Amino acid sequence: QAVAGLLGASQGLIFSHQATPEQRGMWVSCRISPEATQRYIEHYHAHDTWMPRGHALNVWVPGRVVVGKDLLPDKAFLNSVFYREFLAPQDIRDLCAGVLHDGSEPGIPRVNIAVYRPHARPRFNGADKALMAALLPHLREATRIGFRLAEMEQALRIARATADTLLPALVLTDGTGHVVFANHPANALFAAAD
Repeated sequence: QAVAGLLGASQGLIFSHQATPEQRGMWVSCRISPEATQRYIEHYHAHDTWMPRGHALNVWVPGRVVVGKDLLPDKAFLNSVFYREFLAPQDIRDLCAGVLHDGSEPGIPRVNIAVYRPHARPRFNGADKALMAALLPHLREATRIGFRLAEMEQALRIARATADTLLPALVLTDGTGHVVFANHPANALFAAAD
């Protein structure tokens, strides 16, 4: 929301284009309805004009920022099914986008950021691109930290689930003797106060 506001955008999205949240991807939206996201996934993904054009132009690389006019001539964009049926009803006219991760780092999929302006606002320009480019390193590091924390949380859940399957009571303490973890059998012993 802060990035969208800083760039005068009405909506925004940080997303892993090829990985849904269920596939350990990331979809964080700002003022984009869940219904619109679902329609994109189910149908309009196939009509997206921006993403494939960016691939064809080889612009989806970390650190690079593009705006709508960098990707498609205005006439082609406005005549597209993607614009007419999907974007226009949401009052999306232009985008400013960049790549945070390209999928080359283990455990982190390709992650893009895009902010969108409505019809009533001016198109994104060079100053907007420069501002987004200045934000990309910080957003890249923030998302990297988020993915690494998610990996650690998953490892912790697996370790706890494994410890809970042990038949004997298991209690882990820190160096001062304070309990930091007790599995289910240990908690049952504590609850019984036997």
